[in-house]
Formats: sequence, structure tokens, C-alpha cells
Amino acid sequence: MNAGDVAISAVGGSALAFAGCWVISLVRSVRLLDEDRAVEVRTVEHALTVSEGQSGLKDKEIIGLQEALAKRHPYDEELEAKARVRVDMLGEPGRQALRWLLDATGAELGTIFAAGLEVGFRELISTVTPVQLVVRTGDSFEINPSLRLAVTNVLYPTIRPE
Repeated sequence: MNAGDVAISAVGGSALAFAGCWVISLVRSVRLLDEDRAVEVRTVEHALTVSEGQSGLKDKEIIGLQEALAKRHPYDEELEAKARVRVDMLGEPGRQALRWLLDATGAELGTIFAAGLEVGFRELISTVTPVQLVVRTGDSFEINPSLRLAVTNVLYPTIRPE
């Protein structure tokens, strides 16, 4: 073998070794990337499973709190029933006056008349019943403080889960 053959063999062998390593690394890197991706996918799936389990627990907790919120004391239900009976006795002008007075949190008679609620207000205070929705405090009128929440619930009902 002469020097040229040795050089060609060395270069050819090096090129063949490089090409072989390159092909092997291509095949191996694809497999390694697939394995890495599979590990990532399993990790994400596990995290989702744990998250769904926690979400289910939180959903149950929320439902329990909603049920507890929906339950009311029998006394509050009785007050609301009395307020509903009294409000049902009112015509539309009386209901408008009651809504206005509820929103205004009390007003003097002149202010009520200036708001154009004279007819409704007279209807509201003219009937004497065991449940008085409006009370007089000094020179002003206001919703009976003990019935304020009940009147609010009657005039502006909320949807409660059954």
C-alpha cells in the first residue's frame, strides 16, 4: 500500500465512520425524543387526573355550601310569608311606593309626595294589619326594620336551588 491508498483509506474510513454514526444517531435521537415526549404526556395526564379529582371535591364542597345557603331559618321563612301576604294585598301603586321606600331607606312625607307616590303610599299605610310594612320614625317613614329583609325577598325574589 502506498501513501495515497493509506490516505484514501483513512479519509474513506473516517467518512464511513462519520456517516454510520450520523445514521445511528438519527435513528436513536428519534427514539429518545419519542420516549421523552411519552414521559411528558404521562406526566400531564397524571396532573389532569389529580386536578379532576380535586375539582370533583371542590364541586361537592360548593354544592354543600349552596345547599346550606339555601336553607333558611323557619323564623325568616315565617316573616317572609307574612310580608308576602301583606304585599299581595297591595295594588301596583302600593307596590311601587314600597319599592321606592325600600330603595330610599326612608323618606319624609313631602319627599314621598314629590316623587309622585301619594296614591301608592296612602294605600300602603291606610290598611291596618297585624303586619305593618311601613313604620313612622319621627318625621319620616321607612320599611319596618324587622321586615326589611323579608320585604326585599318578596319584592326582589332570588332563585334558590331546590
